[in-house]
Parts: sequence; structure tokens; C-alpha cells
Amino acid sequence: MQSKNWRGTMPLLLAVLVVAGCGGLKLDSRWRGSQTVLIDGALTEWEGKTTYLEKNRVLLGVQNDDRYLYLGLSTGDEYTQRQVLMRGFTLWFDPTGGTEKTFGIRFPLNPRSSRPEAERRRVPERDGPGLDEMVRRLQGSSAEMEIVDATGGVHRIPVGAADDIEVAINRVNGVLVYELKLPLTRTDESEFAIEIDPGGSLGMGLETERRRPRGGVGGMGGKKSGFGGGKRGGFGGGLGRGGLAPGGVGGVMREPFKVWAALRLASES
Repeated sequence: MQSKNWRGTMPLLLAVLVVAGCGGLKLDSRWRGSQTVLIDGALTEWEGKTTYLEKNRVLLGVQNDDRYLYLGLSTGDEYTQRQVLMRGFTLWFDPTGGTEKTFGIRFPLNPRSSRPEAERRRVPERDGPGLDEMVRRLQGSSAEMEIVDATGGVHRIPVGAADDIEVAINRVNGVLVYELKLPLTRTDESEFAIEIDPGGSLGMGLETERRRPRGGVGGMGGKKSGFGGGKRGGFGGGLGRGGLAPGGVGGVMREPFKVWAALRLASES
């Protein structure tokens, strides 16, 4: 049964390509053309330009021009949303086309990473704020992102203070939307960049942090919940009262969100 929270993405699904098979995920970026891509947490510029990743339950689109890469991602799956918002989300690039984590953007950051270790152990994830409240905080002036450069250096800076890098997140009608604008090559105005030219091919990875196991937390032996027939969440699944059940059918743990793709950038010609 179609969840009402997923209906906000139905216009996009009409033009979506379902990716499956064991040959590896391959994506083609689209040339941006004359339409401006606003990094505002909306999917206005992405209709008909997304790919549906069935295994991960997300819509993913990539565009580029001669200077920037633009990425749009959305999901109505509540478990995936919680992974992104509560564990942190990283976008990796490998200009050589492989799966090396050469250059990365971390946003949102894991909200627990800045807490003292004792406090992290004391406060379970499920006792945190709701999804809409977490998104609202990420839209505030105090939100931060991390840039991982090619030397492995990590630069934590406020969102919006990273030269030409723009990132935004939003949640509307139960659908989480993530957008990113990133320079392809370094310039005087862009200190951080992928270092790839239009028309080139690269590896791109998207992942959330793996949750560290903790005794009695995380629900391997807790109340029955998951995606096997509840009334909430995208794709016909419930999350139980706490909203942080392991997910899957019959209590089977769902893996952290992780996608690696071979991405071919578009060229104007």
C-alpha cells in the first residue's frame, strides 16, 4: 500500500529509472542547461531527472555544468531518514573512478559526535528530538558541515561558509530532501573541489555511519516492530513506537545506508 507520506514524490517517480542488477550501479549526470538549480531543500529542478534506487529506497539525481556538480536526494522511508539525521551522512568522491574516499562532504553531522563520551552512553538515540525538529536545527545558523580533503584533513565549518559549496536539507509531508552544490575543480574562489572535468567519470559514494552495538539498546530483543505492516513510514512499513527499531522483516537488522556508483559527468556538447 502506498504511504501517504510518499505521495509528495509521485510526480518524480513517473520519470524515474529503477536500477537493479548485479553489474554495479552506473549513473549519468545531466547537463544543467539554462535552468538554475537552487540549493533550497526542494525538488523543483529535479522532476524527471532522478533515479530510484530500490534497495536503498531513495530517489537520486545528479546534474552538472562546466563548474559545478549538483546532487538531489529524497526519501520517504522513515528508517533511512533516521539513519541520515541521527548517524550522520557523508558523500564521497573518487576522481579516479574507484571507491577510494578521496574527497568527502559530511552533512548532516552525527549529532552525538560532539557530546562527551559519558553522555553518549547515557542518552539513547531514540530519546532524541523528532525528525522535523532535527531538520529545523540543521537549517539554523549554528549548523556545521565537514569537508574531508584529498590529504585526509577534516575541516569543520558552518554551513554556508565554505566558498562555493552549498548544502541544504528539508522535510516536507514526511519526505526528506537533501541537495548539494559542489565545485568540480579548484579556483581562486573554490578552495575545496572534486578535481574532475565535465565529461569525466568518477566514483561516488553515499553512506551513513554504522551504529556501534550497545547491550540492550537497538532492540534485537525488544518489542516487535519493523517494516512488516505498520501504518507509518514509506513503502508500507511501520517503525514501532520508538521509531528506532532495527528495521527489516521479522526483526532482521537493516544495514546502514551505503551506495557506491560509477558516475559519468555530462559535457555541454
